[in-house]
Amino acid sequence: MTYPLGAQEESLGWGAAGSLHYVHHAPDPVQTRNGNFFLPLQDYYLPCYGFPLEVYRSYNSLSTRQGPFGKGWTFNYDSKIAVAKAKGLRVVEADGFINEYQPIEFANADSAKLIVKIVAAKKNEDLRYMKNKEGKGKAFYQDFEKKLRSDKEFFDRQAEKYAKQEMYVSASGTYVSKNRGTTTIKEISSGYERSSLSGRTELYNKRGLLSRVHDPNQNELRFTYDLKSRLQRIYDGCKNYLHIDYNKDGTISLIKDSMGRSMSYGYQVQGTDTLLISMTSMDGKNEKYEYDKLGQMTKLHYQAGGVTEIVYDPKTRRVKSQIGPGTKKTDYEYGRDGKTSWCSIKDNQGENSKYEYVDSENTVSYTDRSGVKTTTILSTCCGKPVSVVSSNGIRDRFKYDDQGRVKEKTNASGQTTVFMYEPKYGYLERVISPNGDEVRYRYDKNGNLSYALKVPKDKKITPKSLKIFYEEHGKISRIEDQQNQEILFSYGPLGTPTKVEKKLQNKTVAQILVNNSKTGDIVGITLNPKQASTQVDIRNTLHGFYELLGPTGLDFEL
Repeated sequence: MTYPLGAQEESLGWGAAGSLHYVHHAPDPVQTRNGNFFLPLQDYYLPCYGFPLEVYRSYNSLSTRQGPFGKGWTFNYDSKIAVAKAKGLRVVEADGFINEYQPIEFANADSAKLIVKIVAAKKNEDLRYMKNKEGKGKAFYQDFEKKLRSDKEFFDRQAEKYAKQEMYVSASGTYVSKNRGTTTIKEISSGYERSSLSGRTELYNKRGLLSRVHDPNQNELRFTYDLKSRLQRIYDGCKNYLHIDYNKDGTISLIKDSMGRSMSYGYQVQGTDTLLISMTSMDGKNEKYEYDKLGQMTKLHYQAGGVTEIVYDPKTRRVKSQIGPGTKKTDYEYGRDGKTSWCSIKDNQGENSKYEYVDSENTVSYTDRSGVKTTTILSTCCGKPVSVVSSNGIRDRFKYDDQGRVKEKTNASGQTTVFMYEPKYGYLERVISPNGDEVRYRYDKNGNLSYALKVPKDKKITPKSLKIFYEEHGKISRIEDQQNQEILFSYGPLGTPTKVEKKLQNKTVAQILVNNSKTGDIVGITLNPKQASTQVDIRNTLHGFYELLGPTGLDFEL
């Protein structure tokens, strides 16, 4: 399928790599690079093993895209694969980010050979038009080749012009992106399959519509569509679903869940724009939005009461000020000094900060109200921090592997921490600290962390270890350390904890029983023994475990 794309327009929310945000009143950040008012909101959440049912929408004041929630709004399930023969494969991510994929042959190609091909094609083109034997001369083509090697954006532009077939069309039907971690798209008989190193897999039909998401533990979400290719239902793995109703113009009017609850959305038409003006939550609370003549949001009326007013510069449409709730007022000023663009922010509560961007050098700086300046240099390829330098003494440097993962971090004292990764899922396998201590990790067949071992350099210190066990959906059922100290977890039908138990030498010493509502919310707890120290004991034990597990990003989800 084809889909209207505009990368600059669709990626305004969180912005380009390194873009910094300022929050006037949560959750309403202003993107300081371009002055966009960005409003991410969660309307619904129902837990389930692996994948919860969620409704997220976010507003971008500079976007002109008409989405399922009207102009400027994105929807977390509005993900599509866009296929255009001249531009290869792109995924319109749920947050509006345009994720561009390259043929795997192009991504893995010998850049030197491609450069030779591009230079030859450029010279042949010049010979045809200039009708001589030298084209633009030897020196020109040497400089042209040098720039191809040193300037990735220039290389991409020239490759698009002189090596378009290799750049956009995969002979094997396989495409790869490293924009948000490494993901691969394969053309299959039913459409497309997108997979990540972690084992998460997304299936899309031939129209590019998302039909299923699953993980190695076989947790899943399934998606069905109406005759107009509009998302109609989302099913989780816990026998629950969301059903979506639409207005005639394709905007979402109602979202109902399998428990009979619903959320409704109201709109107004302004010229060619459809604008979301209200949302009524499942508990009957109302949130309202107002817009100016250009369709940019000017007032946000919160469910809990209070209003934020957004004022824009009439020429640039950037946010100029935010007022309220209450008496709070924040002012934004933008400018450019040479190759540096900047945004300064002041409010009537003491805020005085400045954000600076030098895009030609991939540099981002932030100066806080106390005058501390932090400068981050980003990698050209992936927008990841190469160095972070602060006026208060921070001096961190980073190196990455070819998958964009940190392999070394060096601090101001020159001490380096080394990170290594296992090959199947790309998860952290070893961490070597500057003092020589080492932490090692192992994973089961589904990519779940199953063992952690800390080996001190000093052989006189006893190693620490953890074994982690899982129930069938990939939720932690038991953690055990080298001293036979255990934490056990039990779960309800939605995957929320119903019991957390601590054992020492196979004897229960502390227990928390959790009473959950049918929607997974905690409505009460019972302690055994019935004293505050029960919670403290379990919390401290988990904290001790987390010191060893933390680098992997493992979440106890309590």
